[in-house]
Order: sequence, then structure tokens, then C-alpha cells
Amino acid sequence: MCFCSASLAHIILQEKLHTFGILGCALCIVGSVTIVLHAPQEQDIVSVLEVWNLATEPGTNLSLSLSLSLFQSSKLNLVTKTYMIVFVTHCVFF
Repeated sequence: MCFCSASLAHIILQEKLHTFGILGCALCIVGSVTIVLHAPQEQDIVSVLEVWNLATEPGTNLSLSLSLSLFQSSKLNLVTKTYMIVFVTHCVFF
């Protein structure tokens, strides 16, 4: 998405794409390709128990708790005034 938006802005709107913009587009492409290449094989789910087992894996629980805690801390303005990484993390998780 980022790559398409940046490319179209460069072509249609004649915007200049600086070094960090090009680097960001390259990282988006590399990240997308990495995710696709390392994705697990698709499997058929035949019961609700299988869905529950997938939903309660440690990685899923960690990701959910981390994103919810970051969301709550930004709502309370605990860390958003000083750390830019909070905004970047929001973009990653949401």
C-alpha cells in the first residue's frame, strides 16, 4: 500500500521521493515478500476447538496484550508526549 501510494504520488503529483521514502518503499516490499515466503501452509479448520487453540496460542496472546497496553497508554498520554516509537508501534499493530 505504501509503495503504491508513494509511486502514484511521484508519477501523478510530481512529488519528489527522497532517500528515506525510497528506503521505506524498499522495506515495505522486502517485508511483504518475507511474510509471504514464510507463511504457514493453509489448512482446513473443521471444529471450533481448532479455532480456540489457534486463538489462545502464546504469540497471539502476547500480540493482543501488547497492542492493548500500548493503546491504553497512548489514550492516557503516558508516553506519547516524549516517545515517537509509540506512534510507530501503533502503525505496526493497527
